[in-house]
Amino acid sequence: MRITSVSSQKAKFVRALGRKRTRYQEGYFVVEGRRLVEDGLRAGARLRLAFCTDDFVESPDGAETVQRLRDSSAELFFVALTVMRALSDTVTPQGVLAVAEMPQWPRPQMPTRIALILDRWRDPGNLGAALRSAEAAGVDWVALTPESVDPFNPKVVRGGMGAHFRLPIFADCDLQEMASLLEGVPVYLADAQAARPYDEVDWTQPSALLVGGEVHGPGEAARQLGAVGVAIPMAGAPDSLNAAIAASVILMEAARQRRQRGA
Repeated sequence: MRITSVSSQKAKFVRALGRKRTRYQEGYFVVEGRRLVEDGLRAGARLRLAFCTDDFVESPDGAETVQRLRDSSAELFFVALTVMRALSDTVTPQGVLAVAEMPQWPRPQMPTRIALILDRWRDPGNLGAALRSAEAAGVDWVALTPESVDPFNPKVVRGGMGAHFRLPIFADCDLQEMASLLEGVPVYLADAQAARPYDEVDWTQPSALLVGGEVHGPGEAARQLGAVGVAIPMAGAPDSLNAAIAASVILMEAARQRRQRGA
């Protein structure tokens, strides 16, 4: 089926999903680009709608993706480039996007490896990068506090590189519930001023890492989780790292320790 106008109901629906409120009311989010669409298909995500340009369909890789979309449950539409630009959140659309159902993960459980808690993260690019690293490091789940950017924001989804389909991510988490859940589990706070280096922690034990946002750091409620501060020693002038980089460095050290000890 072909859509030629941005005024069509399907096009309006996609554009409405750019708003957080609509995403959660409908239970869907937008994935854009061949890699993310393919990630969704491989993960068995329910794709409700898919949109492709003629140029994408005529490319060798695009033709394969379109066939997989035809074989899926997605309702497939072909659109002009002008329509794709209106639907896309990027300056240069890749020619394909889909509307995916939000994953329904079970409630967070006591971590068996490591959990990641992000407090007051406002930058979508940072959050996307952190989610990508969290998946790579084998994080059990990620929790975000209510003051953080929505993890299903289009820019976060692009930065996550498919992590949204494979990594349990929980938005708007109550810190009191987190405190109850993590009772008895060591919680470490990434803090540039802490005395304890991050690589002196035994990350092979079940634990949680708390990282505050780029500008304001963790709030008082997050600090009350009883976290022990850990720092990344640095040479040179910088007094702190980008929040996503700091989270990635610590998580990868945890993964290294677990891999080295077979934990």
